[in-house]
Amino acid sequence: MKVLVLAVILLFNQESISGMQYANETVVGAYHIFTTRVNWMDAIKRCHSRNMTLISILTERQNNKIIEAIKKAGQGEVGFWTSGNRRNRNGTFHWENGEAFGYTNWEHGTPDNLGLGEECVEIKGYNILKWNDHYCTYNLYYICEINIKESSILTNVFLYLILPCALLAVGYIIFKSIRGNSNLKFERPSFINVIFQYKIFRSLDIF
Repeated sequence: MKVLVLAVILLFNQESISGMQYANETVVGAYHIFTTRVNWMDAIKRCHSRNMTLISILTERQNNKIIEAIKKAGQGEVGFWTSGNRRNRNGTFHWENGEAFGYTNWEHGTPDNLGLGEECVEIKGYNILKWNDHYCTYNLYYICEINIKESSILTNVFLYLILPCALLAVGYIIFKSIRGNSNLKFERPSFINVIFQYKIFRSLDIF
């Protein structure tokens, strides 16, 4: 039964939490949208404190998903910080992980480095939702994203190990109950062990 309880807990911590709202926070998929105004550095620190990172946008598909998440959260009037910046990089924009910009979605006429001090990148408000360079000290909303690799590992462990074990356990309990046997000890056949181990290793790219 402990396996079943654990499976249920993990199930409700998966994508089912998407769209839930908390104080100044909306969760949409892998994105946690915060409507508390902070400067760029504070946004970085706050995401890290929750074991997440400030959003980096590497592809058009990612950009579209983030814009969709902002709209689902009912936001867009106020801009959102991204991890993009050109601080100490001789004017070259890069993401928090050090990767230089490839895909971009700048608003027309930007980046313009207005006042020679706009070194951080926002998704611009006023429902424009295009990229803009801004002063890092300005206070905006921010979006944290879950580490996709870690999230995928947890999801695979849930799908390939915990959920099947729970279903087998429930099936066994029902079967034994029907037969009127009160001994509910569950022993997983050795061949199932092999299947589970193979799938987990494959999902973790060990092989």
